[in-house]
Amino acid sequence: MKNSVFRTIAVSLLVLASMSAAAQGLSAQNNTEGDTFPLIKKGAHYVFNASINGKADATILLESGIPALLVDSAYVFSSGILSDMDLTVTDIEKLNLGGRVYKISHKANGTVRIGNNTSYTGEVFVLANYDYGPYEAAVPVMYLHNDLDGGSRIVNLDLGNQSLRMLGRASLNDKKKTYSEGKMKPKPIWDCLPSRPV
Repeated sequence: MKNSVFRTIAVSLLVLASMSAAAQGLSAQNNTEGDTFPLIKKGAHYVFNASINGKADATILLESGIPALLVDSAYVFSSGILSDMDLTVTDIEKLNLGGRVYKISHKANGTVRIGNNTSYTGEVFVLANYDYGPYEAAVPVMYLHNDLDGGSRIVNLDLGNQSLRMLGRASLNDKKKTYSEGKMKPKPIWDCLPSRPV
């Protein structure tokens, strides 16, 4: 009688433990929230610090108007961050950034991991003497992917709290529920103009 009671308790504990492990695995599988990067304001721009391809840390400019991931040539070759990519030497290509022209010394195409679970996929331009600001790289925000959510491109850019967060589809749906629809009440144009002395 005692053996059957102990056996029943042991089996119950085993079932409970495996159900708990399965629930934790399911919970981890549903957690598609990606990396969060604290933003630092530098002049009119925002930068963040992250590891590139797990090889070296970099200060990265967050951009929206550039055609590719831009990286300083001295940083690329001293850190080895792109050593797994096929870099093609270019002779005459240049890139104009805010009126300053930079020589594109090398080009590549592929995926670059930024942080733990974020990646950039597309063209990579290695710029000679890239001294546009106090950072080693610049990334176009619209090409960032959340690797935990099948490569989704849902970026929560919160400038008030100075953070960039890669959301998953489920997180976005939850976030949408916190907003309510309201009717906009447009102001007359003269209310929006700066006041002028009469």
